[in-house]
Amino acid sequence: MTKVPALSRSILISNNTDSTVIFPANTPLPAKYDLPVQLPAGVLEASFSVQLAPVVAADPIIALGEVVVTLTEETKEESLVVSFALNQEGLNVKVLRGVSQEVVSTLDISIDA
Repeated sequence: MTKVPALSRSILISNNTDSTVIFPANTPLPAKYDLPVQLPAGVLEASFSVQLAPVVAADPIIALGEVVVTLTEETKEESLVVSFALNQEGLNVKVLRGVSQEVVSTLDISIDA
């Protein structure tokens, strides 16, 4: 039987008030997840951090990187998609404009899955 590579710790995103698990521990690799996002009215900039969750409660959360999204008055109404692609080499995060699929922001993270 062939062993499938899997993530040993969960990967989550946080915006300083809420955290969401994007890839739970033991997720088979490669994996992809798309998260639709709409910024609140009047907000032109937002950020979130990508983190490695603890294995046990006593372990610290490890910050892996931060993604910043800046919109303009012309693009503020557009929806966004945050696309996460995880493989054995690491994690690629792209923020895309919903309609045009233009890349607004990117982050590449090397991790030992």
